[in-house]
Amino acid sequence: MLGEQRSIGRRALLRQIRKVGPVPRIDLADQTGISRATVTTVTAELLEHGLIEEIHTLQPGQKRGRPKVDLKIRGDAFLVAGAKLANQSISIVITDFEGQVKNEFFFPLEKTKYDLDELVEQIATAIRSAAKDADIAASDISALGLGLAGMVNVHDGIVLWSPSLSARNVPLGDALSAKLNIPCFIDNDANLVAKAEQLFGMGKDVDDFIVVTIENGVGMGLVLDGALYRGTRGCGAEFGHTKVQLDGALCRCGQRGCLEAYVA
Repeated sequence: MLGEQRSIGRRALLRQIRKVGPVPRIDLADQTGISRATVTTVTAELLEHGLIEEIHTLQPGQKRGRPKVDLKIRGDAFLVAGAKLANQSISIVITDFEGQVKNEFFFPLEKTKYDLDELVEQIATAIRSAAKDADIAASDISALGLGLAGMVNVHDGIVLWSPSLSARNVPLGDALSAKLNIPCFIDNDANLVAKAEQLFGMGKDVDDFIVVTIENGVGMGLVLDGALYRGTRGCGAEFGHTKVQLDGALCRCGQRGCLEAYVA
């Protein structure tokens, strides 16, 4: 139980430092409700593991005395890749741990639908190509986040259905992790747009908001009380597959009358 609480505290503090940093330790305690003693202990661990760093700055007009010590995410800690699987392309961005973009890469696809092994190979090739274009080794990338259209069970890394896959209930997360030998996380692409808005965009200081995307499909990301709402098995915000016409136009999900069949 204690280990679980410490893990929750680490995630909460790392998330807050990423959101508002550079930030002093005392402010972290006030902002998160975590005790000052725990903040001191946990941030010492994060510093030891190289995930955050201290920034020493003098206050305006200060000429002597101890400088102010703030904490910020250490950008050099990791390189990570984000990928968006679209209808006939994969868009990739490589960033440092702080979110600073190191490279952007576009990888065309010949088909719109693949079986699992084919798709994993295409994504792996795209990641290797993006790394080469950035003049780094693919092994320098520490983790991958992938967004794709469809219904995704995030916790198990399973794609329940996607227009990019020829089968249902596909263990894409595990297959990618095995192929690339790094942690790979998958989610619905509209959910990730909402998360990006929450971290870096118009949703940064908003607890409740909706993002609607219209491309080859219609997606929706829903943030409630500061957290992504996915619903049961990741299907809680499938706006595009809301039925608007009984026995209507055929949707690519196989059902008839979905909003996506008329709007996308």
